[in-house]
Amino acid sequence: MPKIEKIPVLIVDDRLENLTALVALLEDLDLDLVQARSGNEALVRTLKTDFALVLLDVQMPLMDGFETAELMRSSTRTRHLPIVFITAGMKDLNYQFKGYQSGAVDYLTKPIEPIILRRKVEVFCELYRQRRRIEQHKDTLERLVVERTQELAGANARLRSELSERKALEEKLLHSQKMEAVGLLAGGIAHDFNNILTVIVGYGTMMELSMAEADPNREKLAQVMDAAAKAANLTRSLLTFSRKQILDPRCVDLNEIVRQVEAFLVRIIGEDIQLKTLLEADTLSVFADCGQMEQVLINLATNARDAMATGGVLTIETSFQQLEAPIAPEHCFVQPGRYAMVSVSDTGPGMTEEIRTKIFEPFFTTKGVKQGSGLGLAIVYGIVKQHNGVINVYSEPGWGTIFRIYLPAVADGEHPKPDPADRVVPSGGTETILVAEDDPAVRKLVQSILNKFGYRVILAVDGQDAVDKFKAHRYEIGLILMDVIMPKKSGRDACHEIRLVEPEVLVLFCSGYTSDFIERRGELDEGVELILKPPQPLELLSKVREMLDRAPAPEGA
Repeated sequence: MPKIEKIPVLIVDDRLENLTALVALLEDLDLDLVQARSGNEALVRTLKTDFALVLLDVQMPLMDGFETAELMRSSTRTRHLPIVFITAGMKDLNYQFKGYQSGAVDYLTKPIEPIILRRKVEVFCELYRQRRRIEQHKDTLERLVVERTQELAGANARLRSELSERKALEEKLLHSQKMEAVGLLAGGIAHDFNNILTVIVGYGTMMELSMAEADPNREKLAQVMDAAAKAANLTRSLLTFSRKQILDPRCVDLNEIVRQVEAFLVRIIGEDIQLKTLLEADTLSVFADCGQMEQVLINLATNARDAMATGGVLTIETSFQQLEAPIAPEHCFVQPGRYAMVSVSDTGPGMTEEIRTKIFEPFFTTKGVKQGSGLGLAIVYGIVKQHNGVINVYSEPGWGTIFRIYLPAVADGEHPKPDPADRVVPSGGTETILVAEDDPAVRKLVQSILNKFGYRVILAVDGQDAVDKFKAHRYEIGLILMDVIMPKKSGRDACHEIRLVEPEVLVLFCSGYTSDFIERRGELDEGVELILKPPQPLELLSKVREMLDRAPAPEGA
């Protein structure tokens, strides 16, 4: 019930001057004063408005106050209205009894004392407020009872449905727990493997820098580095599977990504499936992680292969799409703009609408437990969303399936980032760097790289050791390079303790775990510098030099 701004009060008197006088006495009470000049008019008004009080004159022509009050009391709509008689003739006791019998609750005799009139009106108005509050609470309670009854009915229906599906849900739970365990294992393996790759890539790069161009071993080393790159891609796949993937976006040609993965797709789809590629003639520049987009195409192609058990055609097509207005298809919202589109379509049996709406849900699969994890398309959806893109699926039974991915196109004038291998060797320095790393091989490698380029290195084997070493060499250290997850004290805790001593110290974190995993653990503060393992030595040196160059020299150095 809405809030009552003004309380309605009905004043009934056949003489205008009496009505005017009553209004003058009550107008400052902020009431809705309604006037009536006869008993009939008063009855009509009470049928339309729920008044807090009726001030009723007794002596009126045609229908006096007693008769008017009796008629009000005879109606179910008005019998609750409090009536106060106003008259000069109520001093006789019999007259008063007649007034009460006709339905009045009180009376005022003329001449009226203004303060008595105002107090009586205020009392009845307060009673009116209380009555309206009670009615409001009653309405609210009735509404809540109805809503709760509906909720309980719905809950009962859901419970019956859940009980009938208990066995299927238990199987799905066991399956998801198994896949989660496998995912955690894969993520742990990827982390440890990153440390191994850091050592291989680091020492390999240092050897490459020290070799002459004509060195016969350069080709053999290139094979080692190529194998390390493939191992790094495998690690990225493990991180993708464990849902801890991290993006390394660059300005790349979407057509080139399709060309790179095309030969691999031919091998995985089988001889009974024909692969067609229809590529946009112009360069499709997008900011994307090549490895992740290759993973998307591989997952979609694998899904299409499984759908075409008896053979068919797999088509990959790219093009530019200009959207003039926002659209909101299922699973996404597409803003207007220029997009690079890649579609993957098959000539398989298609899918029903029910399956299509669930296709991107984690662990949803139409295959048997031993035939698929239900993660492939969920990973595809996650990767596309991380690229600020959208993915739609179109399918009908008997008409195949089309996946369309839209990625924001890079504006004209953007250029791809240079590949790390093509970067100029960064300049070294003479600053002192505190390196905190619990893996001995990685610790020794980083020390070798930094020493080779002139830096002085102080080593720490864990977080607590890093704090102790910093306190001992506070005025010598220009930058701290530390792992995030370390024994005794994490990198974040060590950083906080060190910054209590020196708030402006430069800290560069290096970790085999990915940014999203570290953030979920609360190990990475907003705005801190992070470089991921395995870092290229030149990339590490460039980052170190960049941070040192933009900061003042350490106090006391």
